[in-house]
Amino acid sequence: MPPRRRFSAPALIAAALLITGAVSRPCLAARRVSSPVAYRVSIPTPTSRYVHVAIELAEAPAKLTRVAMPAWAPGSYLIRDFGKHVYEVEAHALAADGRDGEALAVERIDKQTWSVANGGRGFRLRYRVFADELSVRTSYVDDRFALLNGTSVMMYVVGE
Repeated sequence: MPPRRRFSAPALIAAALLITGAVSRPCLAARRVSSPVAYRVSIPTPTSRYVHVAIELAEAPAKLTRVAMPAWAPGSYLIRDFGKHVYEVEAHALAADGRDGEALAVERIDKQTWSVANGGRGFRLRYRVFADELSVRTSYVDDRFALLNGTSVMMYVVGE
């Protein structure tokens, strides 16, 4: 029986890092570079308990762009339904002067996902979130203070 070969921990870690780096480099190079997503959050009437959110994507090359509310919050390992508190979702193409251009069709696909028919153009998405649950995983607004948890307020671009 041949003797077993022993490898040191540092040698194994170095080999794993080299293999991981070699495998992941093509994936990183092939990934599309996305434009930044700008968020604007306001609470114009705190007693209404609504948070107003505007998301701007200066570049959105797909004809349809999907946006969604997260399904979970860090530290809370249950599937959540943050989308149930989202209202009045609307989108507009970005005009050359930065103002709202033409209205774009927005369709709710499921409990947390919306599709924007942006036709490959940048757009601004607006919606309201009802924030009336004071906990570590949700958001709360009243005329005294606001506690905003990003996972229960901010949509993200699916696939980004």
